[in-house]
Amino acid sequence: MKKKLKLLATGDVCKYLNVSQPRLYSLVKNYKIPYYKTSGGMIFEKEVLDDFQKSRQAKLKHRQKK
Repeated sequence: MKKKLKLLATGDVCKYLNVSQPRLYSLVKNYKIPYYKTSGGMIFEKEVLDDFQKSRQAKLKHRQKK
């Protein structure tokens, strides 16, 4: 059975990750978050964003322990 991809637009990603649009563009520019380029802009896979969010939270927890 094929897995259906959940895709999000830029504005939805900003809300989902609780980041500003310039911050999102910075993350994309620095190759932190992969995306697909379309004629209308960028779209992102929700599963990839979930993985990014988990790794970001793990890094924050690691920094707090120091």
